[in-house]
Amino acid sequence: MHSVLVVDDDPSMRDILSVWVRTLGYDARQSSCAEEALDHLAEQAADIAVCDVHMPGENGVWLAGRIRERFPSTAIVMATSGREVDLAVDSLRNDVVDYLLKPFDRARLHEALTLGLDWHRASVGAESLHVMLQDRLRSRRASVAAELAEAQPSSRDALHGLMSMLQLHQRDARGHATRVARLAVSIADALDVDDEVIDALEHGALLHDIGKLDMPANILSKPATLRFFSRSQS
Repeated sequence: MHSVLVVDDDPSMRDILSVWVRTLGYDARQSSCAEEALDHLAEQAADIAVCDVHMPGENGVWLAGRIRERFPSTAIVMATSGREVDLAVDSLRNDVVDYLLKPFDRARLHEALTLGLDWHRASVGAESLHVMLQDRLRSRRASVAAELAEAQPSSRDALHGLMSMLQLHQRDARGHATRVARLAVSIADALDVDDEVIDALEHGALLHDIGKLDMPANILSKPATLRFFSRSQS
């Protein structure tokens, strides 16, 4: 039976998640803080760790980093409220497999654990399995980005969240988007476009590369020119 370590300082949340984990066919163990979780992992490895972000002492982002360093085959799933974009991005930099936005249900946990188990199996198997998982992880992160944006209190906060997520895949994503937006606004201003339209244009320009969140890695990193064929050529 595959094992899941549930890390949360709220005992009721730990109990609920542990029950769900067991009904989904996994063995469940509990830790109340980051330091205790590391001690438990040192005593007995876990295939997946489901970690809350906000805990007394060290937070879940810190824990994710330590797990990745010390227990590289343990898949990490983070859980927290939807407005903490910066913490979400920081945790995803630690090879976090999935990000659960509270409140979530058992079906959503099942989805995260399935992806986590596949990641764990790949980490102790062939490197080719890890490569095959990358596109699934990118697709999951694109969904997380959309969920984070939807959870933000304003459109500007949503935009910040999406840009932060895109920055994970493209180092200069924010700078490039800002330059494109400035150029678009300058042209619109020179054409005496209405302010309301300019605002919408700036917003759209900032998000013009957002599709890269869900684009396969082998296309984004392809060094040669991409070729497109019509149906008649295929």
